[in-house]
Amino acid sequence: MYDTSTMKKKSEHTTKMIGRRLAVLRQQRDLSQSQLSRQTGVAQNMISEYESGNMRMHGELIALFATVLNVSGDEILTLNSLEERPPLKEISRKIMNRAEMLEDLEPKYQKHILRSIDMLIKGA
Repeated sequence: MYDTSTMKKKSEHTTKMIGRRLAVLRQQRDLSQSQLSRQTGVAQNMISEYESGNMRMHGELIALFATVLNVSGDEILTLNSLEERPPLKEISRKIMNRAEMLEDLEPKYQKHILRSIDMLIKGA
């Protein structure tokens, strides 16, 4: 027979560890909770709750965070140390920050800027 109080404590510990992992992965990418919120559509206060382990993430949410953070869902769920994963290169952070700024522009300006970027890349 299972000891339900032990199982509950273990589950709470796992939820907190996964939340902490989400926070570390976000911080390694120099993203604030607000920035992650804008990129995922998940309210910033909810991200805070997930990261602090007060709420458990469901599978679709883990997949969404994994996509935005450019990791696998397994990396969010793995409770091993994060030391083995190198941080993103500086250029990647710069590109992500610029992309976020681009998202805040009106669609017509986004279109012009993206067209210019495409032309520059093709000419490189």
